[in-house]
Amino acid sequence: MKPTGRYSLPITLAVLGGLMVTGASVYAQAPNAQTKTDGTDTGATGGYRVGERAGTTTQAVPPAPVPAAKPDTAKPNTDTRFARFEYVSGKVTWRPDESAAWQRANNFQSLRQNGQIWVTEGGRAELRFEDGSLLRLGNDAIVTLETVYRDEQGPFTRIKLVAGLATLIVEHETSVYQVDTPFVTVKSNGPSQVRIGTGDRIEVGVRRGHATVENTQGKETLYSGDFVSLKDARAPFTLRSLPAPDSWDRWNDARDRQLAGGAPVPVYRVPPPVVYPRPSVWFDFEFPFGYGRPYYHGDRDARWGRR
Repeated sequence: MKPTGRYSLPITLAVLGGLMVTGASVYAQAPNAQTKTDGTDTGATGGYRVGERAGTTTQAVPPAPVPAAKPDTAKPNTDTRFARFEYVSGKVTWRPDESAAWQRANNFQSLRQNGQIWVTEGGRAELRFEDGSLLRLGNDAIVTLETVYRDEQGPFTRIKLVAGLATLIVEHETSVYQVDTPFVTVKSNGPSQVRIGTGDRIEVGVRRGHATVENTQGKETLYSGDFVSLKDARAPFTLRSLPAPDSWDRWNDARDRQLAGGAPVPVYRVPPPVVYPRPSVWFDFEFPFGYGRPYYHGDRDARWGRR
């Protein structure tokens, strides 16, 4: 018997209601992050997953001091290269090696090979190497200067980033910097600016220049504007564009503008041994390998200028 209109309308409404409920349940079960089967994770909005917000990095506690090992006289002399703090904000601690106790970091404090840095409670730090390159560290960053030396090809620096957020700015083409994370190695020479985040995944973004990223699956070169997020050591490289700038990127941009447009930051300066006609005259060292830039000023509050 042919159904009448009074029966067909309820049946149609029931079918439509079932489809709507089914679609809603499927949507509710879908995760906020757009997880891919290839091991990459684009995040809820395609933004950074490792940032300055609390809880976005994996908390890692640095090891307690251990007895110092006997020096290896066969190793090359690394005393010719070092770095120093040029910006410290919040809780930033350091120690000369893993056998020493942690102590609060201060501006102009020098570090050499095996030095360690730990940033917590929303702190930020900027480290300048003697070749002019910068290492900026954000919240929860734990870093060790594993290898710092110079040979006939130029400076080489190997940094171990256990956790947290870092931006590496390499100034010179002959300067090679390598950052080792738990399962990814990042290498770059200048001029370049590379952001590296270590948390429940490894994120690498190139804002300037290029960098090589390597894991057990192979090697990939990232150029300016490229970004990759790796969930584990088996994840292949799936490149995409850099996410929108977050608070860490904006602070780096502000810091770059301050260094470029404001007064040059005096690096490795000492008081002169004699009294000059102008009061409070200070000079910078001119390094024998040509990276130092001497500056002078006639007053502590005056603008620095090239001599």
